[in-house]
Amino acid sequence: MRNSQNKLFQFLSIILFTSGIGWLEYSGNRANCTSVILPYVIVFLVYLWILGSRPNALQIKQYLFFGFMVRLILLFSFPILSDDIYRFCWDGFLLNQGINPFMYTPSEIMQMKEFSDIHLGLSKIYPFLNSSEYHSVYPAFSQFIFAIANRISGFDIAIFNVVLKLIFLLADLIIVKSALKLLKHFRLPKKNILLYFLNPLVILELNGNLHFEIWMIAFFAMSVSQLTDARPLASALSLALSVLSKMVSAIVVPWYLIHQRKTQIIKFILAFCLIMAIQTLMIPWTNAGTSGFLLYFQKFEFNSSIYILLREYFHSKEWWITEQYTALILKGLFALIAVCIWLYDIFHKSQTKFHFKSIWMLWFAYLCTSSTIHPWYLTPLLFLGIFTFPLSSVVWSFLIFGSYIFYDDRVKEFFPYYVTIEYFILTLVFLYELNIQQRTNSISLKKMQTPKIIIPESAR
Repeated sequence: MRNSQNKLFQFLSIILFTSGIGWLEYSGNRANCTSVILPYVIVFLVYLWILGSRPNALQIKQYLFFGFMVRLILLFSFPILSDDIYRFCWDGFLLNQGINPFMYTPSEIMQMKEFSDIHLGLSKIYPFLNSSEYHSVYPAFSQFIFAIANRISGFDIAIFNVVLKLIFLLADLIIVKSALKLLKHFRLPKKNILLYFLNPLVILELNGNLHFEIWMIAFFAMSVSQLTDARPLASALSLALSVLSKMVSAIVVPWYLIHQRKTQIIKFILAFCLIMAIQTLMIPWTNAGTSGFLLYFQKFEFNSSIYILLREYFHSKEWWITEQYTALILKGLFALIAVCIWLYDIFHKSQTKFHFKSIWMLWFAYLCTSSTIHPWYLTPLLFLGIFTFPLSSVVWSFLIFGSYIFYDDRVKEFFPYYVTIEYFILTLVFLYELNIQQRTNSISLKKMQTPKIIIPESAR
């Protein structure tokens, strides 16, 4: 009887989850926050029920299969929460025409007579670009995927969308395979994979809205798996591809050099630099050519925490010049935090070949010191949450989706208040989870240090 009830609840959860995701992706409207946040809340509650249901080995496989099926259902939905897809198609077309996408801004290309022969085609997507005055910010591997999809679809954005989503399924396969292998290696529950793979934020932002964090995560997961297998060359190549998918993953590179033999370190560095040379050759090293990669440090601000507090403080003190450098000051702070974590791991004796806890803390610090935190920026943290700090990762993935009220003019004025609530709750949850981990580590350490006293039989 109980088994049949569990199957019924599992069936209903799958129906409700699928319906919510489909409703959001096919009927949602970013300008109407209710149409995206309400179904998200419903789907997230189902997701929490699945995590708390303690699925067995067979159910885990079923849920993974279900996760892929949900992604296939989204195959023909068009991104509703982001319009970056038009820039993807633009860059892919330029690359197929032999034009370096980092060389010119879209507005420059549309004004240059030497490109008049392609103006007609480009004019189909130019009006939809959200960054026509900016140079491309997408690194080499992303550009390669753009070019493949554009080669197949041309300027048919609907087909371009489907092709990208099919390619993204390959990244999902890499993530699942690598994550399951790592969970087994570190003796963690297999069900932890569901924390990432069924998370609504991951499905909607990566598979639905086509953000390339999915490839960054895929190659990162593969590189860690190869590192644990003592394959430094393969690990370096995979990590380099992760960086060439999204440059931000470069922050984890120093951790690959900890507790490795000198020969392995040399092989790793040489292989990594060899692949990264591709990006170096593509970027025109001028102020204009590199300006795209500096956008997030100088131009944008969204859903930030420490950044907005520090900037407002400088503004209240009328430190106008200092206020202009708020983002750079925080990047300096992040660099200091990163060095401290790295040095601690170097001098801290550990049996593990990879410090997931340190990388989670590093990524958390990076996000907290950033001026721009879009919801999809959180997905790498969610992947790391499979191994450590799962509660904080999941709670933030729920809270951050509420930032979409910013795009609804009816409630936009409440956005600053929501951000305050978001980070207040996140801080409490993080401190709670950190305290639990410290207490658990303390108990484990005491058990290790307690000598085992053997009483001779004669003394009994």
